[in-house]
Amino acid sequence: MTLELYKEGAVWLFDDPSRNILREPFVEGASEALDDAFASDSLRAIVEFRDSRPDNSDLFFHGKWIAMEMRDNKQWNRYCVTETGREMMLCPVLYDYFADEPSNIWFRMMESA
Repeated sequence: MTLELYKEGAVWLFDDPSRNILREPFVEGASEALDDAFASDSLRAIVEFRDSRPDNSDLFFHGKWIAMEMRDNKQWNRYCVTETGREMMLCPVLYDYFADEPSNIWFRMMESA
Protein backbone atom coordinates (compact mmCIF):
# COMPACT_ATOMS: atom_id res chain seq x y z
CA MET A 1 0.00 0.00 0.00
CA THR A 2 1.34 3.41 -0.94
CA LEU A 3 -0.05 6.67 0.44
CA GLU A 4 0.82 10.29 -0.19
CA LEU A 5 1.23 12.10 3.11
CA TYR A 6 1.26 15.78 3.94
CA LYS A 7 2.23 17.51 7.13
CA GLU A 8 0.27 20.18 8.98
CA GLY A 9 2.03 21.47 12.05
CA ALA A 10 3.53 18.44 13.76
CA VAL A 11 1.06 15.90 12.35
CA TRP A 12 1.29 13.76 9.21
CA LEU A 13 -2.06 13.18 7.44
CA PHE A 14 -3.31 11.40 4.35
CA ASP A 15 -6.30 11.38 2.04
CA ASP A 16 -7.68 8.39 0.17
CA PRO A 17 -10.68 9.61 -1.84
CA SER A 18 -11.31 6.09 -3.19
CA ARG A 19 -12.23 5.06 0.38
CA ASN A 20 -13.80 8.38 1.43
CA ILE A 21 -10.90 9.07 3.79
CA LEU A 22 -9.95 12.73 4.16
CA ARG A 23 -7.39 14.31 6.49
CA GLU A 24 -6.72 11.07 8.41
CA PRO A 25 -4.03 11.88 10.99
CA PHE A 26 -1.16 9.75 12.22
CA VAL A 27 -1.46 10.18 16.01
CA GLU A 28 -0.22 8.74 19.31
CA GLY A 29 3.45 8.57 18.33
CA ALA A 30 2.97 7.69 14.66
CA SER A 31 3.78 11.18 13.32
CA GLU A 32 6.90 11.24 15.48
CA ALA A 33 7.96 7.81 14.19
CA LEU A 34 7.51 9.05 10.63
CA ASP A 35 9.62 12.11 11.48
CA ASP A 36 12.34 9.82 12.89
CA ALA A 37 12.36 7.81 9.67
CA PHE A 38 12.14 10.75 7.27
CA ALA A 39 15.01 13.13 7.82
CA SER A 40 13.68 15.94 5.65
CA ASP A 41 12.01 19.28 6.09
CA SER A 42 9.57 18.42 3.31
CA LEU A 43 5.89 18.75 4.09
CA ARG A 44 4.91 16.09 1.54
CA ALA A 45 6.01 12.47 1.34
CA ILE A 46 5.08 9.15 -0.17
CA VAL A 47 5.04 6.26 2.27
CA GLU A 48 4.81 2.60 1.37
CA PHE A 49 3.58 0.02 3.88
CA ARG A 50 3.87 -3.76 3.60
CA ASP A 51 2.73 -6.55 5.87
CA SER A 52 5.31 -9.02 4.56
CA ARG A 53 9.09 -8.79 4.62
CA PRO A 54 10.20 -6.70 1.64
CA ASP A 55 12.90 -7.81 -0.74
CA ASN A 56 15.33 -5.62 -2.66
CA SER A 57 13.70 -6.04 -6.06
CA ASP A 58 11.61 -2.85 -5.84
CA LEU A 59 13.98 -0.40 -7.52
CA PHE A 60 11.63 2.49 -8.35
CA PHE A 61 11.04 3.33 -4.70
CA HIS A 62 14.30 3.96 -2.88
CA GLY A 63 14.62 4.23 0.85
CA LYS A 64 15.46 2.19 3.89
CA TRP A 65 12.79 -0.22 5.10
CA ILE A 66 11.82 0.30 8.74
CA ALA A 67 10.18 -2.50 10.68
CA MET A 68 7.38 -2.15 13.22
CA GLU A 69 6.17 -5.01 15.36
CA MET A 70 2.83 -5.44 17.09
CA ARG A 71 3.04 -4.66 20.79
CA ASP A 72 -0.31 -5.80 22.11
CA ASN A 73 -2.35 -8.45 20.31
CA LYS A 74 -5.48 -7.34 22.18
CA GLN A 75 -5.26 -3.95 20.49
CA TRP A 76 -3.72 -4.82 17.14
CA ASN A 77 -2.95 -1.30 15.99
CA ARG A 78 -0.27 -0.70 18.70
CA TYR A 79 3.20 -1.05 17.23
CA CYS A 80 6.82 -0.38 18.12
CA VAL A 81 9.50 0.71 15.65
CA THR A 82 12.16 -1.95 16.19
CA GLU A 83 15.07 0.36 15.33
CA THR A 84 14.21 3.19 17.74
CA GLY A 85 11.90 1.58 20.31
CA ARG A 86 9.32 4.31 19.65
CA GLU A 87 5.82 3.07 20.42
CA MET A 88 2.85 4.27 18.43
CA MET A 89 -0.74 3.60 17.63
CA LEU A 90 -1.78 3.30 14.01
CA CYS A 91 -5.25 4.58 13.20
CA PRO A 92 -8.17 2.10 13.09
CA VAL A 93 -8.63 2.95 9.41
CA LEU A 94 -5.92 0.30 8.89
CA TYR A 95 -8.74 -2.23 8.83
CA ASP A 96 -9.48 -0.80 5.36
CA TYR A 97 -6.00 -1.73 4.13
CA PHE A 98 -5.04 -4.98 5.89
CA ALA A 99 -7.35 -7.98 5.82
CA ASP A 100 -5.62 -9.66 8.75
CA GLU A 101 -3.84 -8.34 11.80
CA PRO A 102 -0.21 -7.99 10.68
CA SER A 103 2.28 -8.85 13.42
CA ASN A 104 4.89 -6.81 11.53
CA ILE A 105 4.61 -3.87 9.19
CA TRP A 106 7.47 -2.41 7.18
CA PHE A 107 7.48 1.13 5.83
CA ARG A 108 9.70 3.52 3.93
CA MET A 109 9.31 7.11 2.86
CA MET A 110 10.50 9.39 0.12
CA GLU A 111 9.98 13.05 -0.64
CA SER A 112 7.00 14.02 -2.81
CA ALA A 113 6.66 17.06 -5.04
